[in-house]
Amino acid sequence: MMRKTRFFVFGILLLSMIAIGCATMPIKEYRPLTKTNEIFVGETKIFKGIKISLKGIKDLGTPADNDPYYQEVVKEYIANLKTELRKKGFLVVEEITPDYQGLVIKTKIGDYPPPLGGWLGIMAMGYAGARVEIYQNNELILMFEEAVNTGTPFSTVQIKGQIKRHIIPQIIKKLSERFL
Repeated sequence: MMRKTRFFVFGILLLSMIAIGCATMPIKEYRPLTKTNEIFVGETKIFKGIKISLKGIKDLGTPADNDPYYQEVVKEYIANLKTELRKKGFLVVEEITPDYQGLVIKTKIGDYPPPLGGWLGIMAMGYAGARVEIYQNNELILMFEEAVNTGTPFSTVQIKGQIKRHIIPQIIKKLSERFL
């Protein structure tokens, strides 16, 4: 009996680990891209109650810019994104002028918190998503979306950690492939 219980627990654990992951939605290029390493991290907005489908983000939810927790999420996202961009070789600009020719990255982050902190198991996980828009000369040139599960039954990883570990590396990878 004990052996069956261990096997069952191991099976649930394995299934949970398989289900934790990221999703990448299609990239939309709006015009030919020019190679540049100069980038400005622009507006970042955060929402609560995001809805995601296999085709991408359906609805970002309601703005959560006034929530102190989400304000901290945005601050950490911007700081980590700038750090990773610099590590990869991008020149991160802190201020831009009207005649700025480099890239501007704008991000919309959505969170769907897991019910009861994710402790109900794999069926009660939350998720986070990011819509990343890249502009040049005030013209949208590239857009893509990333999504990741948050809150697992075996950890308290929420949106902050998942953005840092999964979403930012995907953003850096896509920008590096197209602009460096």
